[in-house]
Amino acid sequence: MSKSYRIRTSPGVDKSINVNIEQDFEYLEILSLKLLQSDIYTRQCSDYGVVIGRVSVNNGFGIPNAKVSIFIPLESEDEENPIISELYPYKTLNDVNEDGYRYNLLPYKNSYNGHNATGTFFDREDVLIDTNLIEVFDKYYKYTATTNESGDFMIFGVPVGSHQIVMDVDLSDIGEFSLSPQDLVRMGVATEQQVAGTEFKTSENLRILPQIVNINKTIQVEPLWGQEELCDIGINRTDFDLSSEANIDVRPTSVFMGSIISSPDDSFVKRNCKPKSKLGYLCNLITNSGDILAIRQTIFQDSDGRPILETVDLSSSGGLVIDANGTWLIDVPMNLDYVTTNEFGERVLSNDPEVGIPTAGKYRFKVKWGQSPSLSEPVKRGYFLVPNVKEYGWNSGGTNVTNTTDESNSYAFSLDWDDYGDVTTTTGQAMIQEAIDCGDRFYPMIYNKVYTVSQFIDEQRRGGFIERYIGIKNNLDSECDSTNNKFPNNDGNLRFDILYILFLLISLVFIPIMFAIIIAMHILYLLFDIIRYGLLPALAIFAVVQGISLIAGAVSVGFGVTFSWGVLAAGIAWLAFGVALGFITVKLWEVELKGFSLPLLTYPDCALCSCSQGNTSDGEDSEEAISNTQQGTSSSGNGERVPCEYVYPDPAPINGGSLSPASLPLSIQSPFSYTTPTAPSTGLPISNSAIRLGFLNQLMGGQPDLSDPGSVFNAGAPRPIKMVWDNDGTAATQYTNTLSLPIADRVNLFNTKAKYFNDFTGNPGGGVNRMKVRFNPAVQYNENHYDNTVVLICDAGALNKLNAGQMISFTNPSRTGDINLTDSVSNVFGNQAITGTTKAGVVPTSTGYNITGLTVNYSNPNGSGNQDANYTNISQPTGSTETVNFYKFPSDVEYFQVITGMTYNEFNSQCSNQLNNSLNKRYLDNYCKLYYTEEFAGGYYVGNTYGGRFNVPVLENIQDYQDQCVVILNRGVDPYSLPTDIEYGLGKIFGYLNEDDVKVRENVYRLNIPINGEFKNVSHSKNNYSGNKNTSTDSYTNQPLYHDSYLFQPDLNGYSIPDPNNPSTTITVGEYSGFTSNLLSYYSRLDTENSGYKPICGDPSPPQVSYFTNNSSRGIAIQSNNWFSKEILPQSIGPFDLLSYGNTQANGPSNGRNRGYFPNEIVEGSTAMGQTESNNINNVRSYYYAPIYNTTGNTFNFDLGAGVTPNQMVMRGDRLPTSTNILEEYCCNVFPLQKNPSLSMYLIPGQGVLEFGSGSAGTGDSDVGIQEDFSEETENIGAINTIIDSFTCEGSAPLKCYDGGSGNMIVKPYRDNCYLSAGKRKKDIFRSGCYIFIQKYIITLFGDIQRSLELISRNMISLAACRNVFSHRFNNNWINGTLFAFPFANDVIFTSPTANPPNQPISQGRFCDNVVNLHKTNNFYYRSSPYNYDTDEFVGFNRTGIRYPTTIMDLGPVNELIQEIVMSDDYDGYVVDNLNSSTYSDVDEILNLFIISRLINSTFLENIAGPLALLSYFSRNKLSFDGDYSQLISISSELGVAPFQASRYPDNPPGYQNPIFFNNANGNNAAIGIFFSSNTQTRDYISPKRQILNAFTSSVDGCSFNDINVFSQVVPMYQWDIKNDNDEQISNWSIFGYQENTWRKEALGTVAHEGLFSHKYQDLDRLEPNSRYFRTNGGSNETYFDKGYIYSVSGDTITLDIDESLNNWDLNQSGTGAGTQWITVGGPFHFYFGLRQGGSAFDRFRQKFINTEIIIN
Repeated sequence: MSKSYRIRTSPGVDKSINVNIEQDFEYLEILSLKLLQSDIYTRQCSDYGVVIGRVSVNNGFGIPNAKVSIFIPLESEDEENPIISELYPYKTLNDVNEDGYRYNLLPYKNSYNGHNATGTFFDREDVLIDTNLIEVFDKYYKYTATTNESGDFMIFGVPVGSHQIVMDVDLSDIGEFSLSPQDLVRMGVATEQQVAGTEFKTSENLRILPQIVNINKTIQVEPLWGQEELCDIGINRTDFDLSSEANIDVRPTSVFMGSIISSPDDSFVKRNCKPKSKLGYLCNLITNSGDILAIRQTIFQDSDGRPILETVDLSSSGGLVIDANGTWLIDVPMNLDYVTTNEFGERVLSNDPEVGIPTAGKYRFKVKWGQSPSLSEPVKRGYFLVPNVKEYGWNSGGTNVTNTTDESNSYAFSLDWDDYGDVTTTTGQAMIQEAIDCGDRFYPMIYNKVYTVSQFIDEQRRGGFIERYIGIKNNLDSECDSTNNKFPNNDGNLRFDILYILFLLISLVFIPIMFAIIIAMHILYLLFDIIRYGLLPALAIFAVVQGISLIAGAVSVGFGVTFSWGVLAAGIAWLAFGVALGFITVKLWEVELKGFSLPLLTYPDCALCSCSQGNTSDGEDSEEAISNTQQGTSSSGNGERVPCEYVYPDPAPINGGSLSPASLPLSIQSPFSYTTPTAPSTGLPISNSAIRLGFLNQLMGGQPDLSDPGSVFNAGAPRPIKMVWDNDGTAATQYTNTLSLPIADRVNLFNTKAKYFNDFTGNPGGGVNRMKVRFNPAVQYNENHYDNTVVLICDAGALNKLNAGQMISFTNPSRTGDINLTDSVSNVFGNQAITGTTKAGVVPTSTGYNITGLTVNYSNPNGSGNQDANYTNISQPTGSTETVNFYKFPSDVEYFQVITGMTYNEFNSQCSNQLNNSLNKRYLDNYCKLYYTEEFAGGYYVGNTYGGRFNVPVLENIQDYQDQCVVILNRGVDPYSLPTDIEYGLGKIFGYLNEDDVKVRENVYRLNIPINGEFKNVSHSKNNYSGNKNTSTDSYTNQPLYHDSYLFQPDLNGYSIPDPNNPSTTITVGEYSGFTSNLLSYYSRLDTENSGYKPICGDPSPPQVSYFTNNSSRGIAIQSNNWFSKEILPQSIGPFDLLSYGNTQANGPSNGRNRGYFPNEIVEGSTAMGQTESNNINNVRSYYYAPIYNTTGNTFNFDLGAGVTPNQMVMRGDRLPTSTNILEEYCCNVFPLQKNPSLSMYLIPGQGVLEFGSGSAGTGDSDVGIQEDFSEETENIGAINTIIDSFTCEGSAPLKCYDGGSGNMIVKPYRDNCYLSAGKRKKDIFRSGCYIFIQKYIITLFGDIQRSLELISRNMISLAACRNVFSHRFNNNWINGTLFAFPFANDVIFTSPTANPPNQPISQGRFCDNVVNLHKTNNFYYRSSPYNYDTDEFVGFNRTGIRYPTTIMDLGPVNELIQEIVMSDDYDGYVVDNLNSSTYSDVDEILNLFIISRLINSTFLENIAGPLALLSYFSRNKLSFDGDYSQLISISSELGVAPFQASRYPDNPPGYQNPIFFNNANGNNAAIGIFFSSNTQTRDYISPKRQILNAFTSSVDGCSFNDINVFSQVVPMYQWDIKNDNDEQISNWSIFGYQENTWRKEALGTVAHEGLFSHKYQDLDRLEPNSRYFRTNGGSNETYFDKGYIYSVSGDTITLDIDESLNNWDLNQSGTGAGTQWITVGGPFHFYFGLRQGGSAFDRFRQKFINTEIIIN
């Protein structure tokens, strides 16, 4: 064996080590280093030495990756060498190189992702490439070292003598204990200003970087060996202690985040344990500040060997830990498992808290809602102990507490272990040990990990009313969409609504009245026919015959003709009467007795279909109407363009001076909605061509329907379209509709003034168009103001002209009325403009001007009015071509300026989704939700992918959309100001929460007037200005439209020159002259003063804009009943329904429905639209409101305003400009900004606008536009089926047209017999959402009565959906991230002071002790779960109640870099970036499918019972949702499950099974199922904490997973029972069960679980039977197919495998007996981090720990 010697040394103590050794050794060991004999002995007395040492922190922990070197000064000979001296200029340690860097060995390349390198030291690759570096390295960096994992270094061969040793360490690059910016801030080593949020700053001045520690020492190097009489020998020891020498103390933390929510005091749990019905209503939830107390175990032990406990202050500033939003984000300090480095370089645990780095902590928290500590308050909220899973002391039956001491000890929050268990009993001792081991009541935390709180929300139902339970309820309420985060759903119930009940009673009364009316009309129609076909003809014949007879009798022929004039008159009268009666009879025969129509109420539109009375036809006439519709020819009259007398369009843009963005809508010049498409190739359904055409119409915003008289006003708004073409001799029909805004209207909406102001109830969707502006930031960076932007989408070619700082206008400068540009005589500057000077306060300098003491007024983002920013000095450097001596910009033009521009691809790559409804998230990269159905070949066709309703990405269907450009402008530019250094914070425009997260700064921008006033848009109506003067104050907003120039003052007095006409006299010239102009009129006129506006055309006349909008105090806003503020949702059914229709649900800033308007969204200064219905597709109306000011009569009188030196010559507007190059107007509608395909932008040069015709106003091509061709992929869009479309008026059908007998749902096509009356000549009995009655009297009487009952029943179901009678909820499961501190009534009283014992609370019956426990410390705690120690099981409250236990969830590493730099599997599984504030997922589509599944059930349809049919949707106890629907919304609210959207779940895609399942539609129990998709890796990172290595292997394959260590506590859970329809006929049962699926709260009764099901919370494994998840029995690839929710396959393949058959369910759930069909649902996958949008705990975490800053160069 090798012979070695260890040289013993104490780290940090010895400086020079003398060694006596013999020469028979192979190597020496010291610290973690080795010295070989061959390296040591070379001569009798060495002339070199070895320097060893350790870099440590916290009194002994070795720091890896520190850089240590012996400094060698630059030699004089190399100083003359320019190459060497440039690479190494250091003669002293104080010298810096030409870039300003001092001597260092820090790398210039990043060590890992997220690291910001700060040094200059080259790497190995550099040395190999550059020979000069080799020379420098060999000479000056020869004695360098990097510390190893133990923190040790060795520098061998150092010349003896005195040297300077340098140590540099980057604290962000020291391995697993690398520090983040927030760590240094928390430690007090850095300030927030010294770091850049989540990243460290870099600088050439290393001394100012807090993450860089530099220590320099002088050492004396002794020879390593030699003869003692000749030299001193030894090993030179030099240590660096960062704690003592640099004040660095590494104390890692973990992150603990969560939230707490509650209900108001009037929604509480009564003393009798009956919860108030509104307890837990989402929109009623409240938040509050509060505190969190903490107790932790220490490394010290008491006399019994138990860890001593201590309290910890978690507040960094001494305040409350929980903020006003009810959230907390805490750095929890570690205090256990101190790791240090021993003499041998090994990491060992230290028993001394002053030595080593703590890596763990065992904590117990008390979470306190902010309230008085008094017990006398009538309404209280309990405290939460976290963790607190078990409530000891219960008997095995769960009926009562048998040991109150154990019960009380379950809620101990004390520093005395004796309070945690009765030390005299076995149970008590076990309780204490369990707490020490963190089985319950304490939880172990590991450094640099994220944790959150978890709570079980038990429903605690008591009382007869439906909503007498505890839970989060009414989750789909749209009233708080703009403020509250949606809560996950897992169940629901019927909610009583007064208005609905009122309509229900009315409908019950109306049924017999309806029957009587129908019967009476049938009789009247019969009598009418008897009269006109029987009585009247007979009477007419009789009268004619009688008349002829009398006339004949009145003539006597004898000796002459004689007349009996009386008889003759009577005969003539009878004859005339008969003829008249005959004429009347003929006319009556021509009268067509038509039935009357009654409309359906559709959901989610929540509007009645439009029925034109009497517009009925028979089948043959209907076919003829289809053929006529196909022609699409223009009609005369109102269908043609209606000239608008007060709108004057610009004939053309000026020559060479315009750019046309050719905005997205209306760019297809023909009315494509009536273009006959070319039949597609064989195999491609013809419907795709129709879809493409329909989609183009919806996306582009709707061409006017020139074939429809009076409909020109629909131009601009999406509208329902019916297209018909020949398909092999058969008419094929396409219907399309959407409630999504066209993309151009989205852009315009983003540009409205209201989007600057904060988002709140009165301004939904606000706060997205605001930027931070700093004038001259180099001088005064801390001063800033705010402004809004104007964003345009243009062709990419426009970027060549729209450079930063380029001024533009949207009005043609050649149209100006400003005579001050040209009406003077020639001046000294060679033009005829008036002259002027710089204004007072502008100081000339050698380079230009300085504006001093500038106050900038701008709008407060909260909408309260103006505030100001004060700039001390703004530099205005003059350029070679710009002067401020004369008037050169017309003042009747508003000037805009380019801030930045880029392609959409570049824009998108730099965007974030932090900000809800940002420009990219809502307005650009959003989809259009399209509804359609199609008829051809005698039947409906549902498309090859989806039916009826699907989402279509908008941008992806625009050719080369990634190359289109996004141009960001500001407005109100002062053209006389000079290019200035300005910084714009554009973070919100790019989707970030903070403006400064994205910045652009250049010295090319001009000053502008920022946004002013409150929400209303400053008017452009002359009538609002005194004297029609532009400089007066607008009476509409009390704000001016015109402002002072910052720099220029026109000449007010002029100067004298000889009169050209009379040289003997002089005239005054050069002074400012007033003028008139109408250019201010080319702006949107939409505001509350014009709420009576309507397009001037139409038959009938369109409604006023007020029909769709409200006049709010903040401007004109969208009404909540406007169809474009809603989306069509799924629907619901009741117990006796045959069919029901859906509803609309309002859009909202946070509910994902943001493709249309938001209710109450302010649209002032832009446009508005609305839509109505009709049973005739040609009568459906969309209305577009785009008013413009009177461009011929709205003429302003221009002056400079009042004052000593008036110069109000800079216009700053709020409204969207139309440009003077307007689209051909329709009905006085003129499209503004992005909506105008003829929009022209005029380039304004900095030199001024003086010669318009010659092109000096701009250069370049006109008409730079966006290409509108769609990619071929658009033609492959399909639909789910016609069922979804059947919830629109156009696609609706009577109930007998629904067919589900085959197991697949269909709607029979229009013209099927189910739409027609019986008999030879069939007539429509239903069309376009309208029931048609009395088509054939008497014959259809019985059918009419049936249909009237059907109509009333369907409308009542739709009304119920519209009124949110379907109340979604969450309870009976665990929720992560929040605590629900529901209030409870309290009437605790106390014993008298003289009682024994005195002053003790008397609580019996004084509060609901089912849900809270009054502890002996006079604290209310929410109850944890009843537990029996003897049987080791959760017994439940009365064997059914888990109550409200809490635990803690491990969310993995705090950031991704920890996972990268820590060489331990414990830090794998970075998953926090996949979280959000809530796992709520939109249930609209699922609710639709739920309703549909009942409609196709024949038994359901046969038993529909009028208005009471609604109850059929709530078949479970207390009118809860049908279980098959509840389980689907629960799955959809789990982490990692893909939202149920058409694009994610295609219907019958090639090679795949249908992901939507419907059971036998003829059974008594209809059921629906969805094979959800999910990100299984994300879910596995939560539980059971593992990384998937190979998803397509068996779970027993060792290569399937990499397990990640996680600590988890055993928690109880309810099970979900998947039932068959009678619990016996298993053969008829699918894996989705049926309506009666429900929670099972009783004991399982299996071998593994005698009590309630329980399991380690984060050890629940989708693959293990003990976890009781649903597991497939099909295929060996269970690693892939076992999802952790209801999902099964029938084979091993990945494609043709999903199968609902019961045979594919692995029913082996860890034992037999009760509960075989019970499964675990939800588990640890529901998350909710706080109530308030933008203020959740996760929002706080994201801001602190996730980097979001992007800088645009």
